Order: sequence, then structure tokens, then C-alpha cells
Amino acid sequence: MSPKFSPFVIKALVDTITGGAGNDNAPSIGIYRSGPKIEQFFLDCGLDMRIGNSSRVPATTDFLRQSAHHFDGQGDTYITRIIEKVCDPREYLAEPEKATAVREHINAALAADGLAVVVVSGKAVLTERRGSGSIVEPFIAKVTTLDFDTVQIEIARALPNLDADPEDAVTAACSLIEDRSRVPLDLGRTQTASTGEEGYRRSHPRGSRPARALTRAIRPAGGDRG
Repeated sequence: MSPKFSPFVIKALVDTITGGAGNDNAPSIGIYRSGPKIEQFFLDCGLDMRIGNSSRVPATTDFLRQSAHHFDGQGDTYITRIIEKVCDPREYLAEPEKATAVREHINAALAADGLAVVVVSGKAVLTERRGSGSIVEPFIAKVTTLDFDTVQIEIARALPNLDADPEDAVTAACSLIEDRSRVPLDLGRTQTASTGEEGYRRSHPRGSRPARALTRAIRPAGGDRG
């Protein structure tokens, strides 16, 4: 398979994309997709998949294997795109609980590869797995209140450092949010367009009360490291 993804990940993708074989009495993981819907799924990923005369499950399995070993050397990119698509909560708006089931099934297969899918601002993001997996989404949920997609994704990708140097990881995350947010907290007034950012930076330097409030708001997500 692809150097980054094991055959178990490919199998999990087959399970969650197809919803299982039509003659399988086991409950579908996620949603059952017909042949045309499977083709549309891959088309939404920018990949041209045709089932042809084959059955849904074998055709999907073969296409995923081919994608993982694509001749252009972008196999990992394609599989990542497919993983994030099948785990996207927006695929399951009618049955939100299935989004969780799909993500858990995919993450179980990804675990041994040191990877995991997390939800950032309503979107699935593939990132490296750390040992303390339970901290990821609660931490991101804290940041979600700021509604900064780029910041949330950068933090999701930075979290693998948590095991190696937890204190530094939390400090770096706090600094990232302070640097990237640049918004007034509890100022009691709205900054004007001409003086907003610069005025706020002068009146509320790093270490000021609003900055410390932001730091305190997210530090509990990493636990008491002191």
C-alpha cells in the first residue's frame, strides 16, 4: 500500500464509503452508497472512479489501492483527501451520529499508523496522533469559540508535540492564538478601522489582562502542567 497508509486503512475506507456489501446483514458503518453515489463521492474528491461492470465493493477496493499507489506519486495526498471527505460531518447532516461512527472506525484503523482524524470548525482534518488522544477535540473546541479556521487547523497539526514537550506545546499554542487572533477582549468598546489593530496592540501588549485571559481560557484543555 501507500507508505503512509496501511491496508487496514484502505479496508476501513471501503467499509465507510460503500456502507458494506448489499447482501451483508451487518449494519452499515456510515451510510450505504449506491454505485452512482460512490462515483460521485470520488468525483467530489477530484478523482474519476468508474464502477463499470464490477460490483460496488470490489470496484471501490481496487480504486483505493490504485489511488494509494498512483503513478504520479501523489497517493498519500489522494488518500488523505478521501479520508477527510468520508469523515466530513457535512456528509451526514440527516444522521449526525453516523459521522461519529465513521470517524471512530477510520481512527481505529489509523491508530497504528500514528494518525487521527479530528473535527476542526466543522471540517475533518487528518493529523498526527499523540498518546493522550482524549485531549485533542476538547482543546480544539475551546479554540472554536474564536472562529478562526486557520488557527484551529494549525493547532490541530501542532498537537503531536504534546507528548514530547507538553509544557512547550501548550505555551506555543497560547502564543499562536495570541499572535493570530489580535482581537479586543472585554474592552468595552469597538476599535475603529484606522486604529483597531495597532491601537489594541499598543494598549494591550502580550502579558496584559486580555492576553492573560485568553491564555487562561485554553490552558485548562492541556491540564495543569505546572
